[in-house]
Amino acid sequence: NPHFVLNTLTSIIVWLRKDTGSAIKLIEALAEEFRMINQVHNLKLIPITQEIDLCKAHLKIMSYRKGADYSLEIIDIDENDLIPPMILHTLVENGLTHGYENKTTGIFKFTSIKNSLSKKYILTNDGDFNFEDTKGSTGFGVKYIKSRLEESYPGKWNFTSDKCETGWQSKIEIRN
Repeated sequence: NPHFVLNTLTSIIVWLRKDTGSAIKLIEALAEEFRMINQVHNLKLIPITQEIDLCKAHLKIMSYRKGADYSLEIIDIDENDLIPPMILHTLVENGLTHGYENKTTGIFKFTSIKNSLSKKYILTNDGDFNFEDTKGSTGFGVKYIKSRLEESYPGKWNFTSDKCETGWQSKIEIRN
């Protein structure tokens, strides 16, 4: 996302002028996220733990960049699961973009529910989502998620994303 890179580089410039130590931490976090993305971007499936680590790296960057405290809680995730790369990362990135404009704290929760018919992944956040924010959006993130799910699980998936009582909720269901 060129917009993300541009904003992050601008933040680095600001931090270099204010606090060199924080600028170095931001640069290190950005390098780590880019390294992780480079390892997974062309793979069809990756371990869910690798995707979670990528999301945590992104939240770390955004926390530095915005002087905020963003976190990711993991609930009942099977470490043996494989998922298409960058789909959770895309959801986290969208959540930050659309739900945390005026917030300096944020909690993302990632849960898995399995039964004999399917497994569901649910990502929620406590952002203040405003439907007006999507008017200029291209929907590229959602298109990416849907195309990666179809590539990996042809005709056996469902994706929903909508406002919920506590903020925003995205669900990915993969049928057996």
